[in-house]
Amino acid sequence: MNQTVKPEDLQPVDDYGPLYAAHKKVYPQSVSGTFRRIKWGLMGFCLGVYYFLPFVRWNRGLGAPDQAVLIDFPNHRFYFFFIELWPQEVYYFTGLLIIAAIGLFLMNAIGGRIWCGYLCPQTVWTDLFYAVERLIEGDRRERMKKDASSDPMKLERISELVLKHSIWLMIAWWTGGAWVLYFSDAPTLVKDLVTFQGPMLAYIWIAILTATTYTLAGFMREQVCVYMCPWPRIQAALTDEWALNVTYRYDRGESRMSVKKAAELRALGQPAGDCIDCKQCVAVCPTGIDIRDGAQMDCIQCGLCIDACDTVMTKIGRPTRLIGYDNDINI
Repeated sequence: MNQTVKPEDLQPVDDYGPLYAAHKKVYPQSVSGTFRRIKWGLMGFCLGVYYFLPFVRWNRGLGAPDQAVLIDFPNHRFYFFFIELWPQEVYYFTGLLIIAAIGLFLMNAIGGRIWCGYLCPQTVWTDLFYAVERLIEGDRRERMKKDASSDPMKLERISELVLKHSIWLMIAWWTGGAWVLYFSDAPTLVKDLVTFQGPMLAYIWIAILTATTYTLAGFMREQVCVYMCPWPRIQAALTDEWALNVTYRYDRGESRMSVKKAAELRALGQPAGDCIDCKQCVAVCPTGIDIRDGAQMDCIQCGLCIDACDTVMTKIGRPTRLIGYDNDINI
């Protein structure tokens, strides 16, 4: 039977919760292992190419620029080693962009967000900034302790911060400087910039890219991946049950318990999970998530939690890859 609802019976709902989640600083712990070594290798390769490629020479004959990779706006040319493109050949760029897009989608279908975890510029530079931070301030516990200190203005602490931010700014400055070298002869432009005879536009772009690199890699970090980047949303739509993603084997890990308790249950012939709830997978995660909660848009698929978990499993004498690249079908 229908009942009439009187206006005075309706209670206004004022609290829907906060519109934005409060930012929680992430303190990733250092880790060693297969995927960490892959990330170091790719980071070194990507940074080496970006910073030094403008200085590579390529002989194109008399009267032609000898810079291997050059975007020559005044003469409307693009040079890439033996390739020379004119404005009317812009359809080559269209084809390259289509191939790049297909490659990115294919990469996602096969291995999840491996672009985000290993090759994305935000990931590469953030990794580099984290390495500098750990070198100067110490690992996860030391940094957390220093940030929570009741006396943050100690001379030692101030000197650490000054040194860290100075190195960050130097990296960011060279990042911006390397970018403009792709648009003019690199050695000549470096000389002009050092002697303050370079074009004003070059100084402006160096300042812009220095500021963005310093801000995004030094402060915003995982927030860029979680809130600013569209790729997590695209990846969520592309992923299917066959795609490889960093996955927690809950069928093997649950129920979580201590090493001692698990050993007792196994001795009695009863099932026991391999996960000991050490939270090392959380401690090393650059976005601060718990992979055991399942697939999440915050996960950049970097594999560092795999290295951390494998280290723990080895220490307690259990099989590795409790966390690993796997698909939903296998799980």
